[in-house]
Amino acid sequence: MNRKEIMKGIEHLAKNDPVMKRLSETIPPFYYEERTSYAKDLITAILGQQLSTKVAWKIEQRFLEKFGDDPDLRAIYDAEHDEIRALGLSNAKVTYVKAIASAFLNNELHFHKFPEMPDEDIIRELVKIKGVGEWTAHMFLMFTLVRLNVLPTGDLGIKRTIMLNYGLKEMPNPKKIKQISKKYKWAPYNTIACYYLWKSDDEPGATSPIY
Repeated sequence: MNRKEIMKGIEHLAKNDPVMKRLSETIPPFYYEERTSYAKDLITAILGQQLSTKVAWKIEQRFLEKFGDDPDLRAIYDAEHDEIRALGLSNAKVTYVKAIASAFLNNELHFHKFPEMPDEDIIRELVKIKGVGEWTAHMFLMFTLVRLNVLPTGDLGIKRTIMLNYGLKEMPNPKKIKQISKKYKWAPYNTIACYYLWKSDDEPGATSPIY
């Protein structure tokens, strides 16, 4: 990802949104390199769903210790359900990580075309995998492919931090989040805006996909 484009995005947000201006002055700049560890990133996103960052990290470490830092997809697919369950995963998550392993082993999706595909097409591909929903697809776009204009309106952390930073009385629904994004002209840098919102939440045990 081009650092110049990211700095342009930060300047754009700071110019149009006083909250983003404040956050960008106190939080280190957004910067992620595009990655090709597609299977690992999807699996770790599944492992972290609906868990605090601390708990998710512990389960992820156990999982990677067993299956490798570059996870052995065949070993995951062939492992007994209870063997993976013992690492701290729910029954559903065991099914989901096996489904991801199967998708890659059997070339079920057009993963090799992802770098050139539009965001919406990638989302449509990813949600074909059992257990991979829109939230997981959004995280993949933001932190693996580093797409700069993703707005995960269903993310609890984004809802919470918008409420706190924009003085709302309750957490916003997806429609309200889109209205705020439009009002303060986050596009075409919604991803960077979300990064600053996640980073602004220093509550212990907060759920955040930032890594």
